[in-house]
Amino acid sequence: MKFRVRGAVVALVVACAASSAAAWPRYGVVLLDRAADAVSAQALGLNDTGLVVGTESTGGGVDTDRAVVWDVAHGGRRVLGEPGAWALAVNDAGIAVGFGRQAGRSTPVAWLADGSARWFELPSRRQSQPPYAPAINAAGVAVVQAAMAWRWVPETAAQTALPDLPGGGLLPKNFVLAINAVGDAAGGGTVTSAGQARRHAAIFRADGSLVDLGVLPGDATSVATAINDRGDVVGESSGTGAYRSFLWSAAQGLVDLSAQTPCGGDKTLHTPLGITEAGVVLGECLSPEGVGSAGYLLWQAGEPLAFLRDLIDYDGPPADLGTLILFALNESGAIVGSIRTATGSHAVLLVPRADPVRR
Repeated sequence: MKFRVRGAVVALVVACAASSAAAWPRYGVVLLDRAADAVSAQALGLNDTGLVVGTESTGGGVDTDRAVVWDVAHGGRRVLGEPGAWALAVNDAGIAVGFGRQAGRSTPVAWLADGSARWFELPSRRQSQPPYAPAINAAGVAVVQAAMAWRWVPETAAQTALPDLPGGGLLPKNFVLAINAVGDAAGGGTVTSAGQARRHAAIFRADGSLVDLGVLPGDATSVATAINDRGDVVGESSGTGAYRSFLWSAAQGLVDLSAQTPCGGDKTLHTPLGITEAGVVLGECLSPEGVGSAGYLLWQAGEPLAFLRDLIDYDGPPADLGTLILFALNESGAIVGSIRTATGSHAVLLVPRADPVRR
C-alpha cells in the first residue's frame, strides 16, 4: 500500500511495527492538509486502509471546529457534517464516529462511508459531560460514552446499555473508551470498597458479561484505555497520587507495565494509547504523578524499549518533534496526532518504513 499526500509517496510496510524481535521500524512524518482558513488541526484516529480522521479549528471555539477525514491512500480530505464536530475513530469500512451538534447540544454521531450521518439517541437523563463515540470496530459496532456507557450499531440504530460493576450503586457509573473486532469493549465501572466508590478497569464482553480487571497491588482505582483483538488490555492504575500503566491478559492477569518501562529518572510509560494484536504498546513517558513528559515510547514483550523520537526521520527543526501529541496507532504501526511547526499546528501521520532500526 502507498500513502500519497501533497504528491509525496510514502511506503507503508504492513505489520512493520510488529516485526521480528530484531528491529523497530523507522518512521516518516506526513503533515496532513488543512483548509486555508484553519489555524490548527489534529488527527485523532485511523484505520488499516489509509483513512485518518480528526478535527480542524478556525479559532472560533469548539462550535466552529470541523470533523475531517483524510484519505491518505488516494489523496484528498473532506469535511464531515456541520461545524461543531470532531471525528475520533474510523473503521476499515470507512464509518467514522465522534460527536457533533444536534438541536443545540453535543451528540454522538457516526458518518457512514457515503457521508450521511447517523445520530445516537440520547436518553432524557441529564448528561454530566458532553457525550461522544470514541471507537468503532470492523463490524460497525461503536461504543458511546454519555451519562452511562453504551454499545451502538449506527447502521441499524441498535443501542444497548452496558452494565456497571456489582456494588456500583443505583445509578450506572460506567465508562467505555475502546472496542475490538469481536465486540469486547474496554473502560471501567464503579465498585464500593470500605464505604467508598472506586473506579475499576473492566471489559464489557460482547455476550453481555463483565470482567472486573481490578487494580495493581496497593492502588485504589484503574481505567482501561485500549483493547486488542486478542483481548489484551492496557490502561492505568493509581493510588495516593501515583499512576502506573498496566497490561492485562487472560493468561497473566494484571501486570505492572511501568516496572518494565523505565525511561529516565523516575519516569515510566504512562497513559497507554493503544495496543496492537502483536502486543506493541504506545504510551507517554511521565513521572509517577503523570507530569513532565519525556516523549513517547514503544514497548513490546521481549523487545528493547524504544523512544519514538529516536526512530523518526524528520526534515524540519528537531524542536518540532518536542511538540508531538499522539492519540492512536493502527495494526500496521502507523501513528496519528498533531505537531506544531513554523506554520502552526498540523495533523500528523507517522508512517513506519521498510528500513528498521537494528537493535
